[in-house]
Amino acid sequence: MLTPGIIDDGSFTEEEKQADHRARRTMLGVVGLLAVCAALGVFLAFNFVQAERARTLQQWQVRLGIVADSRSADVSQWLDQQFSTMRNLAQNASLQMYVGGLTAGAKDTQAVEGGYLRNLLTVAEAVAISALERKESRGAHFRDDYPDKSEEAAKFNLCIKPGPDGSMVLTREPLSPMTDEMKQIIEEMKS
Repeated sequence: MLTPGIIDDGSFTEEEKQADHRARRTMLGVVGLLAVCAALGVFLAFNFVQAERARTLQQWQVRLGIVADSRSADVSQWLDQQFSTMRNLAQNASLQMYVGGLTAGAKDTQAVEGGYLRNLLTVAEAVAISALERKESRGAHFRDDYPDKSEEAAKFNLCIKPGPDGSMVLTREPLSPMTDEMKQIIEEMKS
């Protein structure tokens, strides 16, 4: 069989016909090889794109993690500064004299204001100490540096009270077992 478009009028030798046949097979082989190379190239290009996409995603995750870590450190530093400020106010001798003078002093309004201010500072210090001690996030208490709940922390309450020297004393009190009535209320609230 000769190349299409050429009419075999019997003038071609058997050798020419075989050469034509070999040329045709070679051409089909080259076309097949090109098709395989093209398919392999497309496959490799898709793999490269996927690998680059995964690498870029990982780079962004690392960048965002660094930002989150720096924000967490900033928040922790801010909390430490606020706690230090409250502690300094609570331990300030001049402020204690002022509050003591208001409480012991003159009229009822001033005594109430002084007592209120003293209580406010005491509660602020107690809240700050307790919040820093709680190494988890639960309910409205959220910490960037401890974003998850701690099952261990769910077994006790943090209790704080002034010690003999006036400093705050923090204790962990185990939770009482939940009564059947409380369990029922919780189940009703879920539905």
